[in-house]
Amino acid sequence: MALKLQVQEIARRQGIENAAQLSKLTGIGMPSSYQLWKGTAKRVSLKTLNTLCNKLRTHPAILFDYTPDIEEGSTTSNKRKGRK
Repeated sequence: MALKLQVQEIARRQGIENAAQLSKLTGIGMPSSYQLWKGTAKRVSLKTLNTLCNKLRTHPAILFDYTPDIEEGSTTSNKRKGRK
């Protein structure tokens, strides 16, 4: 996957040491906090993102690391050549 959550890294910079502390700070349930902490959450609601940003005092883009997927044998320019 091209997107990776960086909640743990951002939270540790602010002295939050584990998912339980994140849960207590944000009010997000422990199971969800643990998934966010470990970077294994598959979906994150806008409400949760907003809460994380407010409590961690950060921009949403900082919570994610993005690396484009590499598709073998195709490029954007090749895909566009066949279109009219």
